[in-house]
Amino acid sequence: MSFDTGRKSAAQASEEGHAFEPTFPDGSTGIGATITVRGPRAQAVREYARQQFARAQAREQASRKSGKPAEVPELDDIDGSLTDMAVAYTMGWQGMEQAGAELPFSAAAARTLYIAHPWMREQVIGEGQDLGKFIRP
Repeated sequence: MSFDTGRKSAAQASEEGHAFEPTFPDGSTGIGATITVRGPRAQAVREYARQQFARAQAREQASRKSGKPAEVPELDDIDGSLTDMAVAYTMGWQGMEQAGAELPFSAAAARTLYIAHPWMREQVIGEGQDLGKFIRP
C-alpha cells in the first residue's frame, strides 16, 4: 500500500465540510435536522483559534506589565468561547425550525441555538474537531 501525496489536503477537506445529524442528549434519538460543519483546518476555524490565542497573549502581557497574576477566565467567558467556537465550525444546516417555520442559517441564529441547546454545541465542536470525518482512506 502507498500514500498518494496528491490527495486532497486536510485544509481542502476541512473547507468542504461534513454534514451530520445531532442527537438529543439521550445519545440515540436524532433531532431530524442536519448541521454542516467545517473541519479543524478550515480557514474560519483557524482564524477563530488565532483570535483566541491573541487574546490570551494580550492578557498574559497585561498581567506581566501590572505584576499581578493573570485573571482566571470566568465560567461565562469560557461558555461564550465555546459558543463562538461552535459558530466558527458551523457552515449551515437543513431542517431547523423555529415556531413551525424554517429557520434560515446565520451566525446569529447559530449562536442563539447553541446558547439555548449547549448539548448541540458540544456535538458540533466534536464533529468539527474530528479530522477523520473529513479525510478518509
